[in-house]
Amino acid sequence: RETMLLLFATPPSGKSAGACRTLDGGKGVKLGVRTWLESEQVCRRHCEQEVACTAYEFQSLVGGGGRARPYTICELHAEQITHTAPVKGTTCLVKVSGRKGELVPARQPLSVLRSLPP
Repeated sequence: RETMLLLFATPPSGKSAGACRTLDGGKGVKLGVRTWLESEQVCRRHCEQEVACTAYEFQSLVGGGGRARPYTICELHAEQITHTAPVKGTTCLVKVSGRKGELVPARQPLSVLRSLPP
């Protein structure tokens, strides 16, 4: 029986800073949005536990002159994420699975990965 590894990595574009985007530049289908004081680790766990989750986007906004507790947003994505769009304070990571140490983004055909610019 093969062991499946579950990890998170930058989108195929190579940048994790910013909002998650699909190949056509859209926001894609979201499984859900959770807000208020969750950490990025909790957001990641939500995605790990949701089989249909292909990526998560975590945003932390600080208000009140930096003294207030941050307002956080955790978005779980169901479509394949290929790149990010610049959004301050936001991180996008895609779920990847690996067999025998080979990493392949979840639900992502290799033909799409090969068509992306370096």
